[in-house]
Amino acid sequence: GHEWRAGVVVATNFTPPAESGAPEGWVAPYQVKLATGELVLAPFDEEAIIREHGAASRVDPSLPPPRYAVGTKVACRMRPGDPGEWADGTVVGHHYRPPGVPRHALVAPYQIKLESGELIFAPADNDDTIRKR
Repeated sequence: GHEWRAGVVVATNFTPPAESGAPEGWVAPYQVKLATGELVLAPFDEEAIIREHGAASRVDPSLPPPRYAVGTKVACRMRPGDPGEWADGTVVGHHYRPPGVPRHALVAPYQIKLESGELIFAPADNDDTIRKR
């Protein structure tokens, strides 16, 4: 599991400084000052990442837990059925719902940031779609 930490949103649509190592042009939905004083970024505006203090998660508890934790280095199949088309990346979110998709529709087990900087999602949690590097 993960631990929720209390904080206050201090900036929205925050562009990290170049020396932070963030991809050029990337914008974080929120910069948060934790109760410890540490400044952190919420990389996605998703309830699995950031939510109002005290709010219960709206992630469906009936969804199976993902095999790979956020931060896990993975390889993703880029074209279904093409055994040679894989790309390396890092899991950055679970139970991802693409913008504009209704709550009752598709939930992808993973959102992945490829080494190229592109954000994609894995539509299934199996070794034919995503595997640990």
